[in-house]
Amino acid sequence: MTDDVTDAEALLARLARPGDAAPGTGLRYGYRLGGLALLVDAGLKSEVMEAARLCPVPRTPPALAGLVNVRGNIVPVFDLEQALGLPPPDQVPEHVLVLGEGEAAAGVRIARLPESVRLAGAVEAAPPPALAGHVQGAWHDVHGTLWWALDHRACFRQLQRELSGLAPGGPPPHPAAASAASA
Repeated sequence: MTDDVTDAEALLARLARPGDAAPGTGLRYGYRLGGLALLVDAGLKSEVMEAARLCPVPRTPPALAGLVNVRGNIVPVFDLEQALGLPPPDQVPEHVLVLGEGEAAAGVRIARLPESVRLAGAVEAAPPPALAGHVQGAWHDVHGTLWWALDHRACFRQLQRELSGLAPGGPPPHPAAASAASA
């Protein structure tokens, strides 16, 4: 029994110090979107809001799914499948994955909860066209699934630019959308 406890403690200690793992390996969190597997940046604070009620923003593109209140902060929530031209989900996205915190937070609608991913190693791969310019790298997990490290900040900045470029006379983007893009 003592050996089992020691082994478990050693494993927990390794997981708690991701810097000890070989580059491109270790435990990360990810989510699936439009047939793609996307990693959440290891240093980015994130949380899931289940069955979040979104407040729609009139006269905005479908990529801005709405706004949600996160502990007093109004957070823009994006439909990245719509924004990136990915196929729609098999099921209705009922969750919001909030990335970042405070005024720098932005949300992504997701159909399934994020999952823990044990990465096996980095791979050289050309990103799919939908992710061009927004990928920081690619990794295989221990099951062989290809995971993309999406640069959420760059993606949100692009969405903010697109929202800012609405036709003259259209509404300006919500301040929360602009602050999320600067995250």
